[in-house]
Formats: sequence, C-alpha cells, structure tokens
Amino acid sequence: MRIEFLGWSIDSNLDQLSMTITRQMKMKQMLGRWRRIAVNQRIVKVRFLASFIGSLNFLRLQFKRGGIHLRKLNKIKSKAVLQKGWNAVVFLNRQVLQEIFWWQSIITRNRPVQATIVQPQAILATDASQTHWGATLKLFNPAQEVWFWGKWSLNWHLQSSNQRETAAILCALRRSGTFLKERQVKSLKIETDNTSAAYNINRGSAAIALAKLVDRILEIAENSNLQLHAFHIPGVTNKIPDSLSRLATSGDYSLHQEVFEEAIRVLRTRPSIDMFANRQNRKLK
Repeated sequence: MRIEFLGWSIDSNLDQLSMTITRQMKMKQMLGRWRRIAVNQRIVKVRFLASFIGSLNFLRLQFKRGGIHLRKLNKIKSKAVLQKGWNAVVFLNRQVLQEIFWWQSIITRNRPVQATIVQPQAILATDASQTHWGATLKLFNPAQEVWFWGKWSLNWHLQSSNQRETAAILCALRRSGTFLKERQVKSLKIETDNTSAAYNINRGSAAIALAKLVDRILEIAENSNLQLHAFHIPGVTNKIPDSLSRLATSGDYSLHQEVFEEAIRVLRTRPSIDMFANRQNRKLK
C-alpha cells in the first residue's frame, strides 16, 4: 500500500519513504532557478534565500547528509541577516554551486529510505587517543563481540580530540562493514564518549573542521541502508575501546613471570636468550 502525504510517498509494504514525483519535479525546477542565479551572480532578497534553504531542509528526513551540504548557503543567509536584517538583499556567488549540484544529484536519484525507526541490532563503541583508535562491535542473535584497533597514519591530519573521536567512528564503521552485511544489520547504535561526535551524527551536520568526516560516516550508512543512532556515554564505561586505542602507547608489554615459567615448564624447554627483551621486561637472566 502506498500513501502520499505532505509531499512524501510512503510504501507500507516495503517500509520505505521517498519524495513524490510532484515534489521531485518542483524541487528540480527550484534548484535550476537558483543554479542560474548563482552562475550569473545575481542579487536576491534574503527572505527568498531563506525560503529556498527551508525547502531543502524539509528534505533532510530522507537525505540525512543534507545539513552538511547547506553550510555555504546558510552562512551567506546568516551573515546578511545579522548585518542588515531580513529585508536586505544578498549577493549569491558561485561558491554555492557545489551545494546546489549535490542537491540536484541526490533529488534526481530520489533514493528511498526506511520509513520506520528500527531498534538497534548491534552496538559499535569507539574511542581514540593521540596515536591510535579502538572499537568494539557487539552483535546480537547470536551474540558476538569483535574488537578493532588501528594507528593514525600520516595521511590523517587530526588536530583536535573531536576530530580524532569522529575519525575513530569512521574507521570502525568501515572495518565493521563486513560483519554488519553478513548479519543484515539495518540499525546500529554508536557509543562514544565525545558529545560533539554523537551530536553531529544525529543531526546530520557539523562545523567545517568535522564536516567531511561526518559526511563520510553518513555516506557509508546511506550506501548500506543503515540507520545510525549515536549516543554519548561516560568515558569510564568505555573501557575496552579506550584500552584498544592506547595499546601501543602504554610501553612494552610482557608476561607475568609466573605465567612465563609455567609456559616453559609445559613446553619442556629452557630458552637461553630473549632477542626482543629490554631491561624492564626481560624474563631470562
């Protein structure tokens, strides 16, 4: 059964939501007009620009990444309103064309999304340190827990804890993709001890320093038909991911002396030298 309401088409049999054909055509025409305005660098009223942004914001129910691709338009509008008020006019430059083209592409595809909110079928907990990231993926039915960790390469330019924590979610989501696909997980709960990362993922928008990372996270979820529900948790309860993210920064590791002696006794051998030992973790005299 298909229902059309307020410009939305809801398929109850497939549990999918998308724009109606009428709304899709209307939005494509609107974007075409604003594309010409930007190309010709015309002056428009701030109220008209705000109305255009509002029409696109309405579509974020279907397009979760929409907020990230309204940053430049929102910046122009907000600056004009702050300086001159709502009755002012504003110069629309060509920098906004990238956002307009993105919206044209996504609206043309009109890819349906799940209409109902699904209870999380797995939990991904993440944490990050200066040099590494760590994560645990808890799957249900049957229960399984998978641990991930990795090191920040030189390609990562992460200058703040917010960037590191958001990047950790991105890396963990990429690494867990195979497991989520095998279990056909449609809803994932993300646990992080960083409030900014959780907030940005849920609202589908972020400041410029985090925008690309959040956009990639939401893009992975979109391509996998995966609902994301991000939650902030206290750092003291995020023990395993925190430990994984600090594995390589905690110094040299070694077996307890008793465990080592029991192992060589079972193996019936007596090593004479440990080539990888130092003065702190050596077991042989």
